[in-house]
Amino acid sequence: MNTTFKTIKVSAFITLLTLGVTPLFGQNYSKAEWRRVKMDSAYDYAQGKATKVIENHDVSSAYLQEPVGKCYEKLKFSKLSDLVTDAMLAYGTQRIARTTKNPQAKADLSIVNFKNTKVSLPAGDVSPLDVIALFPMDNRLTVLELKGKYIREIIENFAKERGATAIGGADFKTDNNILKECSIGGEPIRDEHIYTVVTIDFLLSKGDYVHALNHAENLKDCGMFLSNILIQNIKNLTRKGEMIVNNL
Repeated sequence: MNTTFKTIKVSAFITLLTLGVTPLFGQNYSKAEWRRVKMDSAYDYAQGKATKVIENHDVSSAYLQEPVGKCYEKLKFSKLSDLVTDAMLAYGTQRIARTTKNPQAKADLSIVNFKNTKVSLPAGDVSPLDVIALFPMDNRLTVLELKGKYIREIIENFAKERGATAIGGADFKTDNNILKECSIGGEPIRDEHIYTVVTIDFLLSKGDYVHALNHAENLKDCGMFLSNILIQNIKNLTRKGEMIVNNL
């Protein structure tokens, strides 16, 4: 009885070990494959066969540990959220200008949520793995249109709750967590005006503090993951000779 139980435990462990790495770095895979493996003494650690399975994944994921940029200092939530929302706005603007063939078209607002407010990027070298750790799920970027009154509702909720949600592109003032002033592009938000928003698909399905996104129109899936956009943004800053914190 005990031997059978241990065999099942070992089988489950090896299966997870063989397959579990794929979802963690899932942004770049085309398909997932699996096969049954008989558990016997060949997989004992001393024999090295299990180690070879792990080494195969180490080779395929090595690039995730190669530096793509640097930080002068550890970026905590306040500065990190600015970096991410700015990158989202820049990508959204480029995409909209390209798809509409209108160089003046732009994204007005970006909204994203982190797993918590304790997230950070380390000082020194930054690797893709560091970025993926910020957004471990496959958060797909979405561009949508939303009336000003709903954007105000989102910002009002943000002012009350804060949490791990970040908003880029809007200037606002609060007093005792009550929204007093709010503008986009230097102009007060107009209730019936249509604004272009860049966000992630998670917020469209889960709500968090942004239930007003349920009123969104003309949703377009960008087909890009947020972590990939952020990695590319960091690479661009590095090419220009800028440390990440210089952009904040």
